[in-house]
Amino acid sequence: MINSDPDLSVGIGNLTVRDPTSSDWMKPSQLKEIDIMTTTTQTTNMAIYQRLYDAINSKDLGLIAETIDEVIHPDAVFHGGPPAASAAEAVKGAWASLLRGLPDIQVTVEDTIAEGDKVVFRNSVTGTHRGEFRGQSATGNKINYNEIFIGRFANGRIVEVWGIVDVYAQLQQLGAINR
Repeated sequence: MINSDPDLSVGIGNLTVRDPTSSDWMKPSQLKEIDIMTTTTQTTNMAIYQRLYDAINSKDLGLIAETIDEVIHPDAVFHGGPPAASAAEAVKGAWASLLRGLPDIQVTVEDTIAEGDKVVFRNSVTGTHRGEFRGQSATGNKINYNEIFIGRFANGRIVEVWGIVDVYAQLQQLGAINR
Protein backbone atom coordinates (compact mmCIF):
# COMPACT_ATOMS: atom_id res chain seq x y z
CA MET A 1 0.00 0.00 0.00
CA ILE A 2 1.40 3.40 -0.95
CA ASN A 3 0.52 6.37 1.21
CA SER A 4 -1.28 9.02 -0.82
CA ASP A 5 0.32 11.88 1.14
CA PRO A 6 3.23 13.09 -1.03
CA ASP A 7 4.95 14.72 1.95
CA LEU A 8 5.41 11.44 3.82
CA SER A 9 8.57 9.47 3.20
CA VAL A 10 8.12 5.72 2.89
CA GLY A 11 11.15 3.44 2.68
CA ILE A 12 10.10 -0.14 1.99
CA GLY A 13 11.45 -2.33 -0.80
CA ASN A 14 11.24 -0.71 -4.23
CA LEU A 15 8.80 2.00 -3.21
CA THR A 16 9.76 5.52 -4.10
CA VAL A 17 9.89 8.34 -1.60
CA ARG A 18 9.72 12.07 -1.91
CA ASP A 19 12.85 14.05 -1.21
CA PRO A 20 11.74 16.53 1.51
CA THR A 21 13.98 19.24 0.04
CA SER A 22 12.49 19.05 -3.47
CA SER A 23 9.64 17.61 -5.49
CA ASP A 24 11.79 14.71 -6.73
CA TRP A 25 10.89 11.09 -6.08
CA MET A 26 13.62 8.57 -5.36
CA LYS A 27 14.26 5.06 -4.11
CA PRO A 28 14.89 4.73 -0.34
CA SER A 29 18.55 3.90 -1.01
CA GLN A 30 18.93 7.35 -2.58
CA LEU A 31 17.87 9.24 0.56
CA LYS A 32 20.50 11.64 1.70
CA GLU A 33 22.20 11.15 5.05
CA ILE A 34 21.47 14.82 5.79
CA ASP A 35 17.72 14.09 5.75
CA ILE A 36 18.16 11.41 8.41
CA MET A 37 20.45 13.67 10.45
CA THR A 38 17.97 16.56 10.21
CA THR A 39 15.17 14.35 11.51
CA THR A 40 17.40 13.16 14.37
CA THR A 41 18.39 16.73 15.22
CA GLN A 42 14.77 17.88 15.15
CA THR A 43 13.75 15.01 17.44
CA THR A 44 16.61 15.84 19.81
CA ASN A 45 15.66 19.53 19.84
CA MET A 46 12.02 18.67 20.61
CA ALA A 47 13.18 16.43 23.47
CA ILE A 48 15.33 19.25 24.90
CA TYR A 49 12.38 21.66 24.78
CA GLN A 50 10.11 19.02 26.34
CA ARG A 51 12.67 18.60 29.14
CA LEU A 52 12.27 22.31 29.88
CA TYR A 53 8.48 21.97 29.98
CA ASP A 54 8.75 18.96 32.30
CA ALA A 55 10.85 21.04 34.70
CA ILE A 56 8.36 23.91 34.45
CA ASN A 57 5.45 21.64 35.33
CA SER A 58 7.33 20.40 38.41
CA LYS A 59 6.70 23.88 39.88
CA ASP A 60 10.13 23.57 41.56
CA LEU A 61 11.84 26.92 40.91
CA GLY A 62 15.28 25.42 41.65
CA LEU A 63 14.81 22.63 39.11
CA ILE A 64 13.40 25.10 36.59
CA ALA A 65 16.44 27.41 36.99
CA GLU A 66 18.87 24.48 36.76
CA THR A 67 17.19 23.15 33.61
CA ILE A 68 17.13 26.63 32.05
CA ASP A 69 20.87 26.92 32.64
CA GLU A 70 21.41 23.53 31.00
CA VAL A 71 19.24 23.98 27.91
CA ILE A 72 19.50 27.71 27.16
CA HIS A 73 22.89 28.93 25.93
CA PRO A 74 24.33 31.74 28.12
CA ASP A 75 24.48 34.06 25.08
CA ALA A 76 20.98 33.19 23.84
CA VAL A 77 18.73 36.02 22.69
CA PHE A 78 15.12 36.34 23.87
CA HIS A 79 13.40 38.48 21.24
CA GLY A 80 10.85 40.61 23.05
CA GLY A 81 12.27 39.82 26.47
CA PRO A 82 13.67 42.39 28.91
CA PRO A 83 16.47 44.25 27.06
CA ALA A 84 19.00 44.13 29.90
CA ALA A 85 18.50 40.45 30.77
CA SER A 86 19.99 37.39 29.11
CA ALA A 87 17.47 34.93 27.69
CA ALA A 88 18.11 32.55 30.59
CA GLU A 89 17.61 35.30 33.18
CA ALA A 90 14.45 36.53 31.43
CA VAL A 91 12.94 33.03 31.42
CA LYS A 92 13.91 32.46 35.08
CA GLY A 93 12.35 35.82 36.04
CA ALA A 94 9.16 35.01 34.15
CA TRP A 95 8.83 31.67 35.95
CA ALA A 96 9.54 33.19 39.36
CA SER A 97 6.71 35.67 38.71
CA LEU A 98 4.35 33.02 37.34
CA LEU A 99 4.91 30.66 40.28
CA ARG A 100 4.39 33.51 42.76
CA GLY A 101 1.09 34.48 41.17
CA LEU A 102 -0.15 31.12 39.90
CA PRO A 103 1.45 28.49 42.16
CA ASP A 104 -0.58 25.63 40.63
CA ILE A 105 0.31 26.64 37.06
CA GLN A 106 0.16 23.87 34.46
CA VAL A 107 1.52 24.15 30.92
CA THR A 108 0.04 21.74 28.39
CA VAL A 109 1.79 21.38 25.06
CA GLU A 110 -0.96 21.36 22.44
CA ASP A 111 1.18 21.32 19.28
CA THR A 112 4.85 20.82 18.49
CA ILE A 113 6.42 21.56 15.13
CA ALA A 114 10.09 21.09 14.28
CA GLU A 115 11.67 22.42 11.13
CA GLY A 116 15.40 22.71 10.61
CA ASP A 117 16.98 24.18 13.72
CA LYS A 118 13.71 25.55 15.17
CA VAL A 119 11.00 24.03 17.37
CA VAL A 120 7.58 25.64 17.86
CA PHE A 121 5.39 24.88 20.86
CA ARG A 122 1.77 26.00 21.15
CA ASN A 123 0.67 25.73 24.75
CA SER A 124 -2.36 26.21 26.92
CA VAL A 125 -1.67 27.44 30.43
CA THR A 126 -3.93 27.16 33.47
CA GLY A 127 -3.56 28.21 37.08
CA THR A 128 -5.24 29.84 40.04
CA HIS A 129 -4.40 33.47 40.89
CA ARG A 130 -3.22 33.07 44.51
CA GLY A 131 -0.48 35.72 44.65
CA GLU A 132 0.55 39.03 43.10
CA PHE A 133 0.74 38.75 39.33
CA ARG A 134 0.89 41.48 36.68
CA GLY A 135 0.36 44.08 39.39
CA GLN A 136 -2.84 42.45 40.64
CA SER A 137 -3.34 41.09 44.16
CA ALA A 138 -4.60 37.51 44.46
CA THR A 139 -8.20 37.09 43.28
CA GLY A 140 -8.61 33.32 43.47
CA ASN A 141 -9.66 33.43 39.80
CA LYS A 142 -8.90 30.51 37.53
CA ILE A 143 -6.67 31.66 34.68
CA ASN A 144 -6.49 30.02 31.26
CA TYR A 145 -4.50 31.45 28.37
CA ASN A 146 -2.54 30.42 25.30
CA GLU A 147 1.04 31.00 24.21
CA ILE A 148 3.37 30.11 21.38
CA PHE A 149 7.14 29.84 21.69
CA ILE A 150 9.78 29.26 19.05
CA GLY A 151 13.25 28.11 20.00
CA ARG A 152 16.24 28.02 17.67
CA PHE A 153 18.87 25.45 18.55
CA ALA A 154 22.60 25.11 18.00
CA ASN A 155 24.76 22.33 19.42
CA GLY A 156 21.95 20.97 21.57
CA ARG A 157 21.04 24.25 23.28
CA ILE A 158 18.51 26.99 22.71
CA VAL A 159 20.23 30.05 21.24
CA GLU A 160 17.20 32.19 20.31
CA VAL A 161 13.66 32.42 21.67
CA TRP A 162 10.56 34.17 20.36
CA GLY A 163 7.33 34.10 22.31
CA ILE A 164 3.76 35.30 22.12
CA VAL A 165 1.67 35.14 25.31
CA ASP A 166 -2.01 36.11 25.42
CA VAL A 167 -1.53 38.82 28.06
CA TYR A 168 -4.93 40.31 27.21
CA ALA A 169 -6.64 37.08 28.31
CA GLN A 170 -4.52 37.06 31.48
CA LEU A 171 -5.49 40.64 32.35
CA GLN A 172 -9.18 40.02 31.64
CA GLN A 173 -9.25 36.98 33.90
CA LEU A 174 -7.36 38.81 36.62
CA GLY A 175 -10.02 41.52 36.53
CA ALA A 176 -7.50 44.18 35.49
CA ILE A 177 -9.46 45.04 32.33
CA ASN A 178 -13.12 44.67 31.41
CA ARG A 179 -14.22 41.78 29.23
